[in-house]
Amino acid sequence: MVVTHENKLASNLPLQFLYRKFRVVLWGHGANFQGKKNSLSERLKRFTARKADWWLAYTNHSVPLIMDCGFPLERITTLNNSIDALDLADKIAKSGMAEQTRTRNDHGLMGNNIGLYLGSLYSEKRLDFLLQAAERIRATIPDFELLIVGDGPQRQEIAAFCAKTPWASYAGALSGQQKANALAISKVMLNPGLVGLGILDSFVSGTPMITTDCGLHSPEIAYLESGSNGLMTPNTVEEFAKMAVEVFKSPNLRQHLKSGCLESAQRYSLNNMATNFASGIVRCLESPAFRHKQ
Repeated sequence: MVVTHENKLASNLPLQFLYRKFRVVLWGHGANFQGKKNSLSERLKRFTARKADWWLAYTNHSVPLIMDCGFPLERITTLNNSIDALDLADKIAKSGMAEQTRTRNDHGLMGNNIGLYLGSLYSEKRLDFLLQAAERIRATIPDFELLIVGDGPQRQEIAAFCAKTPWASYAGALSGQQKANALAISKVMLNPGLVGLGILDSFVSGTPMITTDCGLHSPEIAYLESGSNGLMTPNTVEEFAKMAVEVFKSPNLRQHLKSGCLESAQRYSLNNMATNFASGIVRCLESPAFRHKQ
């Protein structure tokens, strides 16, 4: 039986501790990436993490966390958590000049250097940092424009900034072809805060993501190879803006990062995740039971 490793799912505990007739496979992060390591919640997670016959780790960043709980490496399969991005890839391929021109006009974008924020609008995304960095980028690149796509608790703050800033536009939440068009007209994705599965949008569109080593990221940050398929800067507005300017100014660097993104899109696919999942289950069933030996 495969169950997610979450404290709130108390129904998992009888399965893990009492029943011996079937194997128990845990699927999860290995820890709360935004939690406090020594909190009661995280201590409970580390204890229950050992009561499994196999583990399906979200990404390579999850593996050491699971091992730190006392679970053996040879019983961990890395899934490389993903979603189906084929539809988005198809829509980006169909985003022609007419669609892109319409998108620019819809959002009042006239420059050639568009930076895109695509994601939810809440504190862990560090939107104040983003806006400060955007002002620094604009001071160096006169035709830089910022397009913000998403929704959330901080939408009013974002809308207010864009209303008074001619080179910034708030589009609200976009999906389908509109989302694809926004990616197609952008040269980089700017996200100084928490990065999760949104990194797959960067990969499938070939739009490199710039983020920071802020310590807030979800397990999918493991997919970012700084300098190859995106960039992770030191956690300062100055360094983040400086690197963004470098990417805007260097077509060769952008092309290098774009190639890395498209290669990563093939590697971190839903099909590959399913293959890893199946492999882990087969290996679990072929191995002796484990959880009741501890």
